[in-house]
Amino acid sequence: MAKEYSLFGVKYWKSTFSDLKVNDVISAKEFKERSLELNKLLKEDSTYSSFKYFKYGSKYELNLLEKFKGNLRYINLPYRMINKYLTNWDTSITYGVSWEKTRAILENNSIKEASDPYDRSSGVTKLTNRAMLNTFKKFGLARPLVNTVENPFWDQKFTHRMKFASYIKSDVPYFIDEDVNILKGKGFYTEKNTILNIEILDSEYRYLVEGEIVGVCKL
Repeated sequence: MAKEYSLFGVKYWKSTFSDLKVNDVISAKEFKERSLELNKLLKEDSTYSSFKYFKYGSKYELNLLEKFKGNLRYINLPYRMINKYLTNWDTSITYGVSWEKTRAILENNSIKEASDPYDRSSGVTKLTNRAMLNTFKKFGLARPLVNTVENPFWDQKFTHRMKFASYIKSDVPYFIDEDVNILKGKGFYTEKNTILNIEILDSEYRYLVEGEIVGVCKL
């Protein structure tokens, strides 16, 4: 029997995108206008500005949007689905530190964080530290995710933001090309490399493994 997932809402740092409802469609032009307003608000936020890494977090999305002229569909990925299927993250930018180890470090206050954010000796890096996680806990996500490629893989990019979002029990805000009706899975960061595809319908999302529906989220 397929597992039923519910949407619990997105915890946004700023309210720039919070008025949107699931399956709303906006133009690339509107998205860029909203993003400019969001960037302005974030730059004025002292907490956000204190994290140097945050300043570069949107380059990938901006590069995609520069080439994209169509409309974007707004979807949300249920955090419980992310917790179940996305069991790890891209370790190439965390100096080899897995999500499992990161979570253990974040939840064990007796582990001392290195003063140098690039020091791997403690397993804590600039992306895997309590200060970073605490911004998600206190403020939420700074930006929604954007993937305008023709055949997007949901579990290939943005794995860190997805794991931090699901950790604070926030659904994941995601923009895709309006014409895309399925997000494919790569299986790079899932348990046993399970390939989960997400079918986007007007009234529900369907989660499929080898063609079998293993989960449904009613909208």
